[in-house]
Amino acid sequence: MLWYNKAIATIDKTSGREEVERFKGDLSILSSEGKLQPEALVLLNSLMIVVELILSIFLEKEHTQNQQKLKQFTLTNIQG
Repeated sequence: MLWYNKAIATIDKTSGREEVERFKGDLSILSSEGKLQPEALVLLNSLMIVVELILSIFLEKEHTQNQQKLKQFTLTNIQG
């Protein structure tokens, strides 16, 4: 039986959220300077909502604990 070691990408919660906040600040600056068309602003704001949702789902501690329990359950079932 082959076992693969899959590297899991990790992200620092604080830096990820800070980067999103920085980007949102940049958007508001560009918007106030009139450098973004309204359609682009709506699209980027919608994108930011999706990114924040993804961050809240994947960076929550409870979710991580559930993943660890699922991994242990799966490994026990595979091993016998």
